[in-house]
Amino acid sequence: MHKVGYISLNNVWKDEYLTLFKTNAKYKVKQLDVKDIERFTKHKALLIEVQKTTELPYILQLLLEVKKIPGMLTFIVSSSEIIDKTTRTVCLHLGVNGIKDATTDTGEFSIILKNALDKLSVARNQFQEQQKKDGDIFELNPVNLSLYIDNNEISLTKLEYQMLELLYRNLKKTVSYEKIYEKIWNDNATGKKYRVANTIFHIRKKLEHNAKNSKCIETVRSKGYRLNI
Repeated sequence: MHKVGYISLNNVWKDEYLTLFKTNAKYKVKQLDVKDIERFTKHKALLIEVQKTTELPYILQLLLEVKKIPGMLTFIVSSSEIIDKTTRTVCLHLGVNGIKDATTDTGEFSIILKNALDKLSVARNQFQEQQKKDGDIFELNPVNLSLYIDNNEISLTKLEYQMLELLYRNLKKTVSYEKIYEKIWNDNATGKKYRVANTIFHIRKKLEHNAKNSKCIETVRSKGYRLNI
């Protein structure tokens, strides 16, 4: 089943979104509390409803948090025309996959969402099958913050998961200390390089028993790190 989370800031969930897939049991829209971010990762897509212009600053902040979740489809929905062109552009830059407003029919939107979910599922399956053929299984699981590698499951902390996910998104490319710190910590604290290196150290320790991939995180001298698998 493809589970879609539906977030409403005032906890008023509309039937038009809850019943998007009422005739297809393969897809299900579930109510989500905006504060329960840990449950977001149990869904393949999120619908975030905007009902008032005063909600927009909070919505944008929420999108920054959701953007950290790997592979998550995100859609903004609104039954009014409160999302102007500037706001639409900002939302898209923050990773939103689509925006449903008063000009979009609900039935049409359900097809758009279904197609996106199906394509995401196919892409994931093809990727996993290719890894099996190559003999390399390297899969990050956002639900329980773990890495599945060569038939072994390795538990990660939230920081370790975010670090490995960032390196994985930039596979075989050097990611600088500055970029890693900006994406994961995003503060002005001192000792930035040390904090990055310390997290990498703990990830490497967990990979030690996996002979083939124990050195998959390469240190690029004076620049940062690169993931090679």
